[in-house]
Amino acid sequence: MTDATLAPCPFCGSEDVHVGWFYGLRMAACRECGVRATVRGGVEAGVVAAWNRLAAREDHDLAAKALSAAMALNNALGALLAATDATERACAEHAARAVRAEIARQFATEEEDA
Repeated sequence: MTDATLAPCPFCGSEDVHVGWFYGLRMAACRECGVRATVRGGVEAGVVAAWNRLAAREDHDLAAKALSAAMALNNALGALLAATDATERACAEHAARAVRAEIARQFATEEEDA
């Protein structure tokens, strides 16, 4: 089986998706946004099937919001760790709090709508 059998990324739409190994896990990953599906010790056919099941799911809007929120929080926390002085640290802490608050607001709204 080749990478050509993989569905496009369900989150960003990229067709730049590949299959490889990562620390003993067989993985299909989008090179554009980093989303991946893994199968422990799996064969390529298994990871392709897992990726294509992910791509076929109906709840991508919520999952895409979760991915975006996680990436924003990761960036804010990275800035916090890289802060070299009190002012940078205060700004990074403020940004991280704002991101966490926005995540809580978005997903509280999702639960209310469900």
